[in-house]
This record gives sequence, C-alpha cells and structure tokens, in this order.
Amino acid sequence: MEDWAIKIDCQRLDDAVGDVYVHADYKRARIRLDIEEFDTDEKMVQTLRHELLHVFLWTFDAWGVYAKAKLGERWGQEDDAMHTFFSERQVGALEALLDGMGLPDLGLDMPELLEYN
Repeated sequence: MEDWAIKIDCQRLDDAVGDVYVHADYKRARIRLDIEEFDTDEKMVQTLRHELLHVFLWTFDAWGVYAKAKLGERWGQEDDAMHTFFSERQVGALEALLDGMGLPDLGLDMPELLEYN
C-alpha cells in the first residue's frame, strides 16, 4: 500500500468511531476518526488499523458495489447488511491474525500522523 495516498481526518462522526472511503481507481483513501470517542491511544490505533485493513481489502467492498449496481432494485437492505457483515468479519479475521503474530510496536506518535479538521 506504499503507493496509496491515505488521508486521516479527525472529526466528530454521528454513528461511528471511524470510517473509510476508498477511491481505488486513484489509489486514494480517506479515513475519518472521531477522537472524542477514544479514551486511550491504544483504542485509537486499533480503530485506525481496522480502517486501514478496509483499504487493504478494498476489492471485497468493490465487489459489493458491483453487485449492487448489477442487481439494481433487487439489492435491498438485507443485502447491504450482509455485505457489511462479511466485510467486517474479513477485517476481524485479519486483525486476529495480526494480533496473533505479536508484531512489534512501530513507535508511531499518533498525534503527529493525524490531520485535524
């Protein structure tokens, strides 16, 4: 993902602590974090990693967008819910894998990485 441009914004969100918008054609993504919702830096880093994994797995989400366009009116709320369910399970599986690997602390100072709006 070194060739991706990923912007991280901190702002209040209505219904999530973090979300991501992926523009795969341009290898760009925007991650938004609601830092008011985090009581520790560790939780903020976990959420950031979670959203980055969504970027890494963008092909799964792209398939959902394709299926929605192909099915048109036949794509319903249940389909959206199932797509979200499986997307989150896929990210969760990668998180579990990374946690089990015992990766070293990267020593990142999170406030320096974040762009505040």
